[in-house]
Amino acid sequence: MESCELLGNPIPGFMKAELFQFTQAAKLPAPVYSATSFSFLNATAYLGTVKVAGTTFSGRLFSSKKDAEFSAAQVALTKLNQGNIVDY
Repeated sequence: MESCELLGNPIPGFMKAELFQFTQAAKLPAPVYSATSFSFLNATAYLGTVKVAGTTFSGRLFSSKKDAEFSAAQVALTKLNQGNIVDY
């Protein structure tokens, strides 16, 4: 995962690409993203999820769908790289 970090911080735009590359290398289907919106008073927040190999990973709440999906990709990559998935 070092390839998508700068000074120890993840670069959001590369998370989805890195996850896609991970699934290709592992001969898994491409990740499937979704974002659910939540309204709080006058603000909307999005919770991103990504499904990889039958397992759904959720990120954090963000004010944009794009950032919510990047967050989900980061969680998925972290868990997959640690081997914290059993649904192959």
